[in-house]
Amino acid sequence: MNNVLICLIGSNPLPIFLVCQYLNSDKREEEEKKILPKPDKYIFLCSEETMIFAEKLQEKCKLFGKLDIVKVDKERDPRDIKSKLYGKLDEINKPVDSIHLNYTGGTKPMAVHSYQCVKEFCRTHNIKTFIASDVSDEKSKIIIENDETDEIYYPQDSIDSKKNLYNFVEIDCKTLFELHDMELDTKRMGKTSPKMPDVNHDKIFEALTKEKEGEEIKNKINEIKEGFKNKSPEEKNQDFEIVKKYNIDYGFGLNIDKSATFESYGKNKFSAIIDYLHGKWLEDYLFKAIDKIKDKSDSFDLRLSVKPKYRGRECDIDVIAIKGYKLYLFSCTTSNEIKICKAKAFEAIYRADQLGGRHAKAICVNLMPEKPNGSDSNNEELLKDMSSFGAKMNFDYIGLETLSDEKKLEKKLKDIFTD
Repeated sequence: MNNVLICLIGSNPLPIFLVCQYLNSDKREEEEKKILPKPDKYIFLCSEETMIFAEKLQEKCKLFGKLDIVKVDKERDPRDIKSKLYGKLDEINKPVDSIHLNYTGGTKPMAVHSYQCVKEFCRTHNIKTFIASDVSDEKSKIIIENDETDEIYYPQDSIDSKKNLYNFVEIDCKTLFELHDMELDTKRMGKTSPKMPDVNHDKIFEALTKEKEGEEIKNKINEIKEGFKNKSPEEKNQDFEIVKKYNIDYGFGLNIDKSATFESYGKNKFSAIIDYLHGKWLEDYLFKAIDKIKDKSDSFDLRLSVKPKYRGRECDIDVIAIKGYKLYLFSCTTSNEIKICKAKAFEAIYRADQLGGRHAKAICVNLMPEKPNGSDSNNEELLKDMSSFGAKMNFDYIGLETLSDEKKLEKKLKDIFTD
């Protein structure tokens, strides 16, 4: 058999990874393989900018010796696209049994001109099986389209169960980031357990979310953090004593001995405690809640404080989860101000879309109330803002009322991961 798969490579390599992994899956039904054959030969059509993603896909899908990468110089020029693709098809050993064009990636001109080119090649070379496909974000299936039939979705549901690409394809955080050409060494991979597992996160939450008292504590922590560098040793020791008292009075469970002083405890350890109380505790709080509800039988990669580097710039991801191949990116802030929460939400949406495409979901975790309470700083308003920018579909939030109720939080997280 000589079955060819052509993929157009865009700025997000994940959909192509799904297609390649699915078509090579041993779990597929034999009857389905007759309609969507396992490829023997691969052609990736890309631009100069997306060449790196084609190379990463070659590595992660293990296509060495089977793949030709075709780079077009002008991705909107029909002559450039058609001549290079047609020329590469002409090099393939004949006879060819089928050609499958997946046009999920790439630009619209690339999709149109590639389709015309492949269809013409099949006609002139008497290749009877030409398949054109896309990936449906909504159904998580591959859509097959042709002139003779309605859309057909694969994998097809069986009598006993519904099926989609989640049943066949998995990816972990490391592979996902590397597909996007992001640097992710061991230190940047983040944690698979809370930063401070022995801390009483419930007590921290309770203290820092009290209406007046909580604001006073947060303001004091913020003041210590902002002015720490310029303070005298005596002032730093006073700050240390304040935090030590918080720890005792509110039962935070921080590793600070009652007899410790700033000098004996150490500058770096104290700075880490301040950073933690300033906001990092919420990441741990959320991480523990997700870890508790996740289905251990699922393919579920959950990480905390991931710091990938892209083109020399570091990005900081608070909490990330991948279930199967769907990415969930949680951006956490202890703020209860709409302006700050909105900025965090947009950042999360951008990063989730960059990594997981239209399959991904961004969730803003914040301390704003659900509904209006005399100001614009509430999550209903946040959702309206996201809707006005067309970002509502792949966005959600977890607010103060949900975070403060264990059962509500558990239900909310289960709903998020079963959408």
